[in-house]
Amino acid sequence: MITNPTVVVPCESDEVQIVQPPLIEGATTAHAVPPPTPEQIQAIEQTFAAEAESSNVSGLLGLWTSTLVLHDLFVDHLATSEEEQQREQQEKKPRLTTEDA
Repeated sequence: MITNPTVVVPCESDEVQIVQPPLIEGATTAHAVPPPTPEQIQAIEQTFAAEAESSNVSGLLGLWTSTLVLHDLFVDHLATSEEEQQREQQEKKPRLTTEDA
């Protein structure tokens, strides 16, 4: 038997180098943006107003369709088949018993 086993484990070391791209001189300086014109402001407001309107319309459409689906599920749940209706009618009919005769 081996009383003192020797284990050899290979050791690897990797060096990580971070390479950053060189800075471009023109990209760091910001140029002045002129304020928007009244026509541009009006166009932007109309764009965002149309998005809110379409969101409201799609919400109402979803509410309406979910109401229709819920109604159909409710009708299907409470509907009885013709066999069940006939069985209920037969149970309601008075029957003659031996005491009545």
